Formats: sequence, structure tokens, C-alpha cells
Amino acid sequence: MKRFSYIFTFVMILLLCGCKEDEPVLIIHPQSGTYSIGGDKNLVVTLDGVRITEKDGEVVFETPDNKIGKFEINNIIPGYGTVTVAGIELSETADGKGIAFSGEAAISETEKIIFSGTLIGFVLTIDIETVPIST
Repeated sequence: MKRFSYIFTFVMILLLCGCKEDEPVLIIHPQSGTYSIGGDKNLVVTLDGVRITEKDGEVVFETPDNKIGKFEINNIIPGYGTVTVAGIELSETADGKGIAFSGEAAISETEKIIFSGTLIGFVLTIDIETVPIST
């Protein structure tokens, strides 16, 4: 019985030493939600180089797995009440304190947005540029 306990202990030590972290895992605390200008979950948004300060604009940000996200931009881009962008690849910020994202999406047949941003704590910062789609 004593040999069995030594063998069991030895096997457990080998198993624990054999475990390693193959890839860093981006840990995001529950930050999905609605971010608004001046709200508890604060939104800082720049549209075509101009900071938006109207209180009715908001962005609903969601990430089911902390790797891919989507957001819904409400009342920020003139002429477009709601713009939804899905399939956004998320990455860790350089300082490791939040997430970063960027990309582009068509919002009409003639116009698209190019965006980049970060989500750190309860602050979503996003820069949006509207550009015509070349034919």
C-alpha cells in the first residue's frame, strides 16, 4: 500500500508538471453592454476627426467568447440611426489592461466606415471614419 501511495504521488507530480499554457488567454471581465456618452459605461467616440459630445449616442458592445465581438452604433453617424458591425477580431491592448479592435464595414452601397478602438475597464473608445466606397 505504501508503494501505491508513492507511485500515485509521483504520477500526480508528473501530470502537474506536464501542464503548460499553450497560448495566452485574453481575460475580459464582463464588459459587454451599452456604452453611452457620460454614462456609467462611458463612451468616447470620434467621428471623422471630431469628438462627439451629444448625450443621445451609444454603442452596444457584445463579445460571446472574448475573441470575436460585435457592436451596434446608435445615433452617432448622421443619416444612419443604427449601424451593426459583427465579426470583429479582438486582441489584447499593449499594456494588457483591456482589448483592442479595428476594421471596416460597409454601411450603404456607397459608403463604409473604418474604425479602431479600445475597451478598458468601463470605457469604450472608438474612432470612426466614414469614407466613400470606390467603384
